Amino acid sequence: MNLVKTVATALSEGTTPATTGVVRAVIESVEAERLSHMVAGNLEGVAGLCDERLDYVHSTGRRDTLVSLLEMLGSGAVSYDSILHNFSRVENLGQAVWVTGTMRVSLVKGGQTRQLQTLTTTLWIRHDNSYRLLSFHATAAPGLN
Repeated sequence: MNLVKTVATALSEGTTPATTGVVRAVIESVEAERLSHMVAGNLEGVAGLCDERLDYVHSTGRRDTLVSLLEMLGSGAVSYDSILHNFSRVENLGQAVWVTGTMRVSLVKGGQTRQLQTLTTTLWIRHDNSYRLLSFHATAAPGLN
């Protein structure tokens, strides 16, 4: 099924259990694509899935805009080996989708490999017939199973 057509249909029908399931699948898909671009270092791909007003808060407390996030990724200061984002809750709010979940990250920073476990909150906003990431917030959760 065409993803754009599926999103457009779900959005035009409003929020129902069926459309919420479709929207969840779409958000899972665009998030998987975004994380794949981050691991690959594909800055254009990351930028294409983010709103220009992006507010990105890392588990360390560092806050980035879209521009500063792309600069950080492009500098090589941090590279991602893997990122796994599991959604706990997905709420279709019509023009936006609010998501909470957990994330496991393997990255290299300063020549050292680090493993992170975080709790996440994201906000995706409707853009044409898809979604873009407007806000990402991670909180360290080292005891996460």
